[in-house]
Amino acid sequence: MRALWVTAMLLGANPYLDEGQKAYDALLYEQAVARLKLAVEVPTSSIEERRRAHDLLARSLLALGRFEDAEEAYAALLAKDPDAPDPQGAPKVRETFRRAKERLYPPDMVRLERLPSPPGRLVLEVLDPWSNVRELLLYESKDGAFRPRSLAREGRQAAADLDRRHGAPLRYYVVAVRADGQIAASLGSESQPFVVAATAAPPGAVSVERAREPVVVRHVNWPAWALGVTSALAIGAGTAFAFSSAADSAEAARNDVGVERKALDDRAYQKAWAANVLIGAGVAAGAGAAWFVWTFE
Repeated sequence: MRALWVTAMLLGANPYLDEGQKAYDALLYEQAVARLKLAVEVPTSSIEERRRAHDLLARSLLALGRFEDAEEAYAALLAKDPDAPDPQGAPKVRETFRRAKERLYPPDMVRLERLPSPPGRLVLEVLDPWSNVRELLLYESKDGAFRPRSLAREGRQAAADLDRRHGAPLRYYVVAVRADGQIAASLGSESQPFVVAATAAPPGAVSVERAREPVVVRHVNWPAWALGVTSALAIGAGTAFAFSSAADSAEAARNDVGVERKALDDRAYQKAWAANVLIGAGVAAGAGAAWFVWTFE
């Protein structure tokens, strides 16, 4: 189904997921497994779509009695998405998910890691698959005494601005605290903190008043205008071909007649190729329009 793959990449869609859901709801578990194995491989899926695809695949495999394969389906999800929520439903579903999670992450696991960030900015990745962390505390000192402040988390990241004002350098470390008050993980320590050098003393402020720009009479840039119209038309036509390709691909997936399915699949591929060419030409025309605007205005 090469055409459906190209179209999924182009439109950010996952048609296999909906087909797998329909088969699962109809209790056609073998068919659901076949479609959902493709659904979990589509790279344009959103987080929610990826979680749903893996969950449906695991449930379909459990319904077929393929317990080890179901555990592998959940493990594949958790390896990339350790914060995936526990599934709802029958005890065997929850137990399979938990076994897969325990294989990858011990129940007491918490890990803090510094991520690349600009000077004066601290960005952390917090790996906490079992939700053990109650609070993140950033300890800072410029005079020898460390003072804590709480860090807010967004998903798996936490961030804070560090004090780099001129004077003494800043020393800091971070701890993750459990619900019982014990330290789950740390990044640095009071005896071995991280050090951030202070900035130099700022020079005296200099006020510069910008001269008022003269009024310039502009003329119509016809090449830029023509290329802009061409870009819009090409991208519009390419998008139309892409949607038509997706419709043909979906129809091919539902067609049980081999000759008709191949014809639909080939037609969808041709339309997807035309969509790529038109959209590429539209982007090129848009770049040309931008060049004319930049050069002659």
